[in-house]
Amino acid sequence: MTRSARSTLRTLAIAVVLGFAPLPAPAADRGPVDAATQQVERGANQIGQGKVIEGAGETAKGIGNIANAPLFMDAASGNFRLQSNSPCINAGRNADARDGSDLDGNPRIVGGTVDIGAYEFQSPQSALSYAWLQQYGLPTDGSADLTDPDGDGHNNWQEWRAWTDPTNSSSALRLLTPLVSTNGLLVRWQSVSGQNYFLERRTNLGALSGFAPFASNIVGQADTTVFADTNALETGPFFYRVRVNE
Repeated sequence: MTRSARSTLRTLAIAVVLGFAPLPAPAADRGPVDAATQQVERGANQIGQGKVIEGAGETAKGIGNIANAPLFMDAASGNFRLQSNSPCINAGRNADARDGSDLDGNPRIVGGTVDIGAYEFQSPQSALSYAWLQQYGLPTDGSADLTDPDGDGHNNWQEWRAWTDPTNSSSALRLLTPLVSTNGLLVRWQSVSGQNYFLERRTNLGALSGFAPFASNIVGQADTTVFADTNALETGPFFYRVRVNE
């Protein structure tokens, strides 16, 4: 890239949290995935051997995993339905949920997000993960879903989807100023370790539908993630949007 091209390169960074439809995954190094799988298997084996605290702690490492007590109605009697304050409520992943009903024949997804477990709690008050709300001392009655306690411009629903800290104004999904390199443009954003992102790009700001995905399954790094757009070699303008996979 020439010096003149660098000086005239124009970019706009737009961070949004909406959409979440999984995109096709490109070929990638499976090393981190295999390592994480082995970690979960070790934790599960420890739980199976009665080492609940040790095993749960290791298994819960990762985005969306929890080590909280599930708060079943009466596990000793085989009643694994969820209490109204169970951290399992809205804490599952819709992409992994089976269509249809739970074991009681009730709808499998209520409130927008599937629960962890075989039984879906049928009257959640919040649309957010109860485990996430409880982690940050937020109420589960729905009153905090759209509030912004840290004043960073992202409400709690957006912070939950991005898996950022709703009590820390410096923790939010934000695109940072791109950097020009000899190989193209370095797109940078504030990120969470282990979160899964994808990038969209366009060359003008018409209708929002003009953004098109061009990089998917980007595993977030602690604090900041950088992706090199090797196709951004002209003078631009280039407009970017970073999104979170569900």
